[in-house]
Amino acid sequence: MHQGVFRLKELSSGGPSCPPLYVLCLLQGGELLLSGAGDCLKLWNTSSRTITQTFWLGGDVLASRQANLGDHGAGVFIGASDGSVSLFEVKKGMLSLVLKWYVSGLVDYMYLDYASGKLAVICGAAVCLWTILTPIRGCRMQFSISQIPIPAGSLTPLNKSGSVMQARTIHFLCEIQSILLSFVAEDITKLACHLAIFHLPSWRCVKAVDVNRRIGFSTLSDDRQTFAFTNLVDGVDVYSATTLEYQCSIKHVLNHENNIAIGLVILSNEYIISGGSYGLIHIDHTNKGQVVGRLNTPTSRSTIQAVAACSRQGRSLIVGGSVDGKVVIWDWETMEPHSDAQAITPTYTRLNITAALVLGLCAVYTLYFQLRRD
Repeated sequence: MHQGVFRLKELSSGGPSCPPLYVLCLLQGGELLLSGAGDCLKLWNTSSRTITQTFWLGGDVLASRQANLGDHGAGVFIGASDGSVSLFEVKKGMLSLVLKWYVSGLVDYMYLDYASGKLAVICGAAVCLWTILTPIRGCRMQFSISQIPIPAGSLTPLNKSGSVMQARTIHFLCEIQSILLSFVAEDITKLACHLAIFHLPSWRCVKAVDVNRRIGFSTLSDDRQTFAFTNLVDGVDVYSATTLEYQCSIKHVLNHENNIAIGLVILSNEYIISGGSYGLIHIDHTNKGQVVGRLNTPTSRSTIQAVAACSRQGRSLIVGGSVDGKVVIWDWETMEPHSDAQAITPTYTRLNITAALVLGLCAVYTLYFQLRRD
């Protein structure tokens, strides 16, 4: 298990009148942060903690996915409740809108395969796939889309629980030769969930399992081996992405009065970082769900709904967004267990209680022996 130093920076204080932060996306290795609350997008400089751009969309921001545009830099897809899918290009620390189109129904979830340029979107209860084309015209990059057809009826024979199911999340597997879909009951009071792997392009279902959970959000590790999702009952469930075999569960204390879907990400194929009730951000290892740390937002007890994380050169940034509009960012400097450096935990984590007790006892014993020597 890695240990490390956590340092907290608060980007915005939020408040009762602020809309919930639903989307967070780190860009350019953590130099920029894109946050979405209501119908407003804000671009932050994480070093100066300042807002550099603000965009207003035609609907509430519901989904985001970072895009690698190859030689033309980075970008980000944004999905909204008005059915719009927008592609923003990142240049010189600023965003510019380069493509926008509409689907039927609000955009619940999206996933992008960098290598192939294929974008998958859950819009309402439907699944849509596109190939993003990037021909060069003159000196300017132009983007266009081409929809991939899905055979009629290929996603319907999945109702084994007696409930009407609808698509919830989608992920590409194995260099887009297969796709992992999760389905939840249309009746939000039911916990029925269905996980299925489809082979492309035939859309033949090759593996499926039923889960007595209701998926909030899901994430896939970069190596496409670990699939994890938050549920509305007791935390996070972890499965093998290739076999759909159950791996472990990570228990959280959830405020069921809110009944809010919690976001999560997998960092460096090792750490599951998820939001939580009462201002907590959870960090757990993908191996058997071992606890790595609990980060406590010091000035808010509201639910952390959105999270984002990125890692580079032994340091990681962990960002949390709360339902009362607060944005907090943690700088995590990871260290190997065999390092001679002593692991220090932050003031605003529960781990600090143990550290404080140990340091306090050491100070008492040091003072005692000094007095005896005098």
